[in-house]
Amino acid sequence: MIYYLENGRIYFTIENEFEVALTLMGHSNDRRWWIVSLDMFIEATSAGGAAEDVDITLTDAQKLHLRSNAQKQLVPLFVPEGSTHTPLFFPLVNLYDYLHSCCLNMQLEILFIQSAMLVKTRWMNQLKVQMNPDRTKLTLTYWKGGSPASQWARPQVRKTNTQKHLL
Repeated sequence: MIYYLENGRIYFTIENEFEVALTLMGHSNDRRWWIVSLDMFIEATSAGGAAEDVDITLTDAQKLHLRSNAQKQLVPLFVPEGSTHTPLFFPLVNLYDYLHSCCLNMQLEILFIQSAMLVKTRWMNQLKVQMNPDRTKLTLTYWKGGSPASQWARPQVRKTNTQKHLL
């Protein structure tokens, strides 16, 4: 993590994930963090082929939604009046956890899309790709028998007669 202060803002940069700029707003006794800017750095990379063609650029509506939800991480939870327990609140940690989780989800989506592309092209009948309904678990099964031409690569079990001769 890299952070720096500039013009009344603090910038937090997580390499290959995101950069967020924050400032404090409000009266001195009730200041809260406010997101000034938020940039996501997640992108598809590969060692060649069509996998880098995966574009996960966020739309303006998605960016607004992401920023709105990120801002909610900086607001303390409502504590009912008369409650004896005040929960601990760490706004910057909450913000980091939320944005990092979003980045991990985006990376999982990229892997899913790239794997699905491989199933349709180079690894046809060699790869099975499954994503669970809530999109939190990706399962890849490789070489599930393969094509008839690939059967030669399977190890062959050969029975041999190994009797010992005594002299």
